[in-house]
Amino acid sequence: MDWEDIGFIKASYIREGILKQLRKKTSTPKDLTEALDIHFPQISNNLKEMSERGLVQCLTENRKKGKIYSITDKGIEVLEKL
Repeated sequence: MDWEDIGFIKASYIREGILKQLRKKTSTPKDLTEALDIHFPQISNNLKEMSERGLVQCLTENRKKGKIYSITDKGIEVLEKL
């Protein structure tokens, strides 16, 4: 278990909310914006950071709009430790 990743998620209610939402179902950034009532740029920036850490993954990398994200096994493991 990477405690740095747990701390990274705990440091932001937005990241925790994104992981919880993605655990329910795959989503686009727009879906996450609506579900969490958070501005799009914040969702987008956090998805990028979480993707770089391997907590979420983009399933449609080649799309400019309507990218679909899912939680990874690592993301689920971190979420379960919160």
